[in-house]
Amino acid sequence: MTWWSADRALTPVRELEAGLQRLADGKKEAALPAFALREFSQVAGAINSLAGALTISRNAQQALAWQLIAVQEDERRALARELHDEMGQTLTAIGVTATFLERNAKQISAMQLAECASELRRDVPTSSEQLRAMLKGLRPHGLDA
Repeated sequence: MTWWSADRALTPVRELEAGLQRLADGKKEAALPAFALREFSQVAGAINSLAGALTISRNAQQALAWQLIAVQEDERRALARELHDEMGQTLTAIGVTATFLERNAKQISAMQLAECASELRRDVPTSSEQLRAMLKGLRPHGLDA
């Protein structure tokens, strides 16, 4: 009889524990029922308030995660555009000059050779500067400090 009485008296504690476990498991329905004893009702009210705050926090966390993904995608699009527009043109110019030299090496004059070398000398540092600017935009120099 004593065991049965103690078991019955602890039923609200088990319900509180089950509600807390539902919260820990991330279940949407963690609400607790009303209890006959005022003390248990107060604890259940506090747990229900915590469940509401946790739901709000989880929703905010999910919204921030989606916002982070959107920002990353925008950044990737901008980087791809810069690589295509700036680096792509410079590298294409270098490739065209190199192809011209390769195809016409036997019949090219010294003046044309010097002109092509000058173009290459101009385009290589330009591409290096473009690359440095992009890298600086991705990871500014003093960021780690």
